[in-house]
Amino acid sequence: MTLYLQIELREREIERLSVALDGGRSPDVLSLESRNKTNEKLIAQLNIQVDFLQQANKDLEKHIQELTETKETVTSEVVNLSNKNEKLCQELTEIDQLAQQLERHKEEVLETADKELGEAKVMNDMCRL
Repeated sequence: MTLYLQIELREREIERLSVALDGGRSPDVLSLESRNKTNEKLIAQLNIQVDFLQQANKDLEKHIQELTETKETVTSEVVNLSNKNEKLCQELTEIDQLAQQLERHKEEVLETADKELGEAKVMNDMCRL
């Protein structure tokens, strides 16, 4: 066999094997299939990310709901405590007023007692004379 014939046979065999390997499809079809597979992988990865982000959103929404409920509870407690504080302030004001009245009454009683004691001394002194 001549070298030329050997090269020609080799080229035909390469072409035959290429056709068999590719299933007889054109390079454009193979390129499209390759891009399609790549795109499908990308879509699958993006779907996984979407699922993850949707779950993260659900978790965050649940956390927001819990925080909102906690805020409502705390706000209600603040209102209750503010009302109690206001009542206690009123009671303290009333107690302070009563204490001032008692102090004035005590002073009046002491003044009266001092006068009566003074009068009693004067009477006692007069009786001794």
